[in-house]
Amino acid sequence: MAQVTGIVKIKINGNLYRSKEDAKLKLGGKEREAVTGFKVYGYTEKVVPSEVDFTIAHTADLDPQSLNAMTSETLEFECDTGPVYIVRNAFCTKALELTGGSGDLAVAFSGDPVDPSA
Repeated sequence: MAQVTGIVKIKINGNLYRSKEDAKLKLGGKEREAVTGFKVYGYTEKVVPSEVDFTIAHTADLDPQSLNAMTSETLEFECDTGPVYIVRNAFCTKALELTGGSGDLAVAFSGDPVDPSA
């Protein structure tokens, strides 16, 4: 029986972060739209960036502002089933959100489509 991805590790520039469950990766790539008239003539393509949404356990040794300031980084989305998806030129896309009590720090990054050579 095949293993299903469960645990995900998030690394930025080789630094492992204390990521929690439910990390999400949109691979990015090409998005196509139909070109129509009285029938379908074909399609156009545009590049769509990768998107990574994850939660980090906020601890005293973590500086959220340093994450918020990140641009042009290399982000790795490592699955416990083996694949490692690499997002190059990754940048933090929105202000971080910290939830007291649970210590959750919500983080969102975007960047180039996932590197197919990885």
